Amino acid sequence: MARSPYPPDDVRNELELMKRLLGALGQAVNRLEQQLARSEQVSPPTAEAPPPTVPPPSPVPPASP
Repeated sequence: MARSPYPPDDVRNELELMKRLLGALGQAVNRLEQQLARSEQVSPPTAEAPPPTVPPPSPVPPASP
């Protein structure tokens, strides 16, 4: 196996940083999944519900003098 051109301490520091970043990313994903689960419980699923039909605006009768 080829030797790394970087000092071992630098590699260890980079690995620690990557672990921390991945951990923070995992926590953020978990929080978003929990928020999504809560919002799905509060409101009914909208994917199955048909979109509300908006009636065309009725013509405004001219004002009588």
